[in-house]
Amino acid sequence: MSALCVENQSVPLEWIEPILASFEMTLCLDIGHLKLAGRSLDRTLARWHSHISALHVHGVADGKDHRALTCLSSGDQNALTDYLRSFHGSLSVEVFNFKGLYESLTLIEEWLG
Repeated sequence: MSALCVENQSVPLEWIEPILASFEMTLCLDIGHLKLAGRSLDRTLARWHSHISALHVHGVADGKDHRALTCLSSGDQNALTDYLRSFHGSLSVEVFNFKGLYESLTLIEEWLG
């Protein structure tokens, strides 16, 4: 798997698929960016799992990202938990305050316990 990856932003992932193929790159899936764009986490993980080498995880609340993972819906938390159990790539918790980071790390520990 390539060490180079492209992170999703607000555009549909299908738009960057040719770039991934042409340059033999992988996907860094940013969960918060995905949710801000109104996309389904479980469908995205199922569709793109073989391309994902890195995950940036954080929640979204009131239209703002980089919130604690507790801000994700229970359905999204379940989808992420299931995915993380077999994920072997890089995981970055992108929460930029201590309380939210602590809550997120505690939640991940519960999920994967």
